[in-house]
Amino acid sequence: MTQTNPMRLLNRGALLGLLLEEPRLTRAQLAGRSGLSKVTVTAIVQDLLEEGVVHEAGRASGTTGRPASALELSPHVGTAAGIDLQAHSLQIALSGPDARRVDEHGLELSGAAAVNEALEEALRLIRARSPFGPLRTLTVALPAPVGEGGLPQEPNSLPEFDAAALRARCERQGISLEFANDVNLAAVAEHAAGAARGADNSVLLLERETGVGLGLFLGGQLYSGERGRAGELGLTRWPLPTQGDRLIERLEEPQRTEGLAYLVAALATALDLSQVILQAGSPLEARLRELLPADIRVRESFFGARGPAQGAAASSARRLREALLAGPQEPRKENA
Repeated sequence: MTQTNPMRLLNRGALLGLLLEEPRLTRAQLAGRSGLSKVTVTAIVQDLLEEGVVHEAGRASGTTGRPASALELSPHVGTAAGIDLQAHSLQIALSGPDARRVDEHGLELSGAAAVNEALEEALRLIRARSPFGPLRTLTVALPAPVGEGGLPQEPNSLPEFDAAALRARCERQGISLEFANDVNLAAVAEHAAGAARGADNSVLLLERETGVGLGLFLGGQLYSGERGRAGELGLTRWPLPTQGDRLIERLEEPQRTEGLAYLVAALATALDLSQVILQAGSPLEARLRELLPADIRVRESFFGARGPAQGAAASSARRLREALLAGPQEPRKENA
């Protein structure tokens, strides 16, 4: 394939985009849906077959005349991984570029000091299983905001994690790596395929062992703020009658629940959100229903504690799709 031919790359991307949306299409169907000539489609499909990006998947049903050979993405075109790091647990979610199937795995940690060893074990597990081919993209969900440099910043609830070392390792191995806030990724998962699907303006409140945070969608886009710290309740203070003010995360009950309920209700009302999403069994639910206007819904999270890993895998799958659509992939470097 002539990689410097922009029109050829554009047409390649169009055909791959169709196969990402609908897994089994014939050459004639690709030509009809893309508007490209059959000659062009045949040539590009041959390139994709030689690259190992697509493969023949038997005969297509529902076609007139002699059954034609159907094409679909190769099941081993690349693995997109999401890892959710907490002080005592690590969750893994793996998918292909189309994100139609997600494999999930979990590891227990002895504590925050063991987080880097646990991550090594997780990467070994991913390499051993690689259900969709070589690991191409990785997103790590962290209990910390992520700034412009792409690394975790304060307030960081897991300072033991060596983000720079993982970044260097992925660069050596040709793996696309991104870090992101865990609650933001959970909000991404809920917006894409969970309780917030179809809701352009919503907020997710997630309580975890490392703290509590908000994931905010405005106008259909994740809002992370000027410095990546939107939703970081670890920075928010709450007044107490006789003790001055304290960080809201460190309040005792019932002040903690009351403070969080008023804060979330004020945010949802002031921004005119359509819904607030909570974990199942959250003590905030009843109080929020009292505080919120009737037209702001309170809904239960679809993914719950699985949300950050699911959102991380979705982010990795999106980057893998973008790479596939951009052009032929460079061979993966051997694991170091």
